[in-house]
Amino acid sequence: GIGVGAPGVVDAASGTVLNAIHLDWHNLPLASLLSERYRLPVQIANDSQAAALAEYLFGGCHTQANLVAIQVGRGIGCGVVLEGQLYLGDSFSAGEIGHVRAVEEGELCRCGHYGCLETVASCTALVRIAQATALSQPELYRTSLFSRAGILPDNLTLEQLAQTFRSGDRLSRQVVLAAAEHLGRAVAHLVSALNIHTVIITGEISAFGKDFLLAVQEAARQRILPAAAQQLSISSGCLEENVIILGASALLLIKELGLHPTRFPETMDGRQ
Repeated sequence: GIGVGAPGVVDAASGTVLNAIHLDWHNLPLASLLSERYRLPVQIANDSQAAALAEYLFGGCHTQANLVAIQVGRGIGCGVVLEGQLYLGDSFSAGEIGHVRAVEEGELCRCGHYGCLETVASCTALVRIAQATALSQPELYRTSLFSRAGILPDNLTLEQLAQTFRSGDRLSRQVVLAAAEHLGRAVAHLVSALNIHTVIITGEISAFGKDFLLAVQEAARQRILPAAAQQLSISSGCLEENVIILGASALLLIKELGLHPTRFPETMDGRQ
């Protein structure tokens, strides 16, 4: 069979991508299209939900039956595992935190609303905001590592932003830590509503390292009950590669073969 982790809101029952904003997909019957072409059973889930399932089953470094996995890249999505089961929600959109408003009267998002979390904390947003900051604050740019390296704002990449952030550059830290603050606020709402202690952050944002995670954790802890704050753990994912592929494969095994979703930590060292 074929397992797929697709962006957007996915009707897992019918295998339809209801709305994938960045791809302009609407009511796309992806499972039917793939099944017709390859003559195989197809299971589809949202990519962030697939990532959460993979971290739970194959991560090896998480011991809780409940976890939240937030994937930050071009967009922002979230997968939730409750009591060892992937939670999809009443209409399959559990974890769509990227399109919750983070900034009042913020910029227009591709979803049609203003100030969504994706507009201030996604990797795409980070590069765009860093470019705008460099242009609007020339004195800050002139003293930055970008200027010293001859990097023009229009040519700035995510890799360069991550590298200068880890090196302590003022411009980079101003932009990235502001994004961490926004993401931490979203985490606070999630962990307060679900009473979950384990939060995993995956995706391209992992390039910003430990300081970014600590800033997200601090922002979240400041906004939740002290008892919950003491137990909250925010870390990077255990699976460095193929996390969505692993989750989609696990979904296929569960749905098509009826396998019970049990952790397999031994896969981390290649023994199985």
